[in-house]
Amino acid sequence: MEDFGAHVRSELEKRNISQRELAKDLDISAPYLSDILNNHRNAPLQKRKILTYLKKTRNLNAKEEK
Repeated sequence: MEDFGAHVRSELEKRNISQRELAKDLDISAPYLSDILNNHRNAPLQKRKILTYLKKTRNLNAKEEK
């Protein structure tokens, strides 16, 4: 199983969303997001927010394709 950071980066690439854009949408700094994705910070609340964001953007993309 791929690690959290690799999974998020892969999903962002599929959606053509930058890490900087994700950080802005989550109201966190880009360096803080980078630390989370590189496993330098254990941030369970932020990880949940990231996964929720990815789920919402996946659902939006699915609706646009219909």
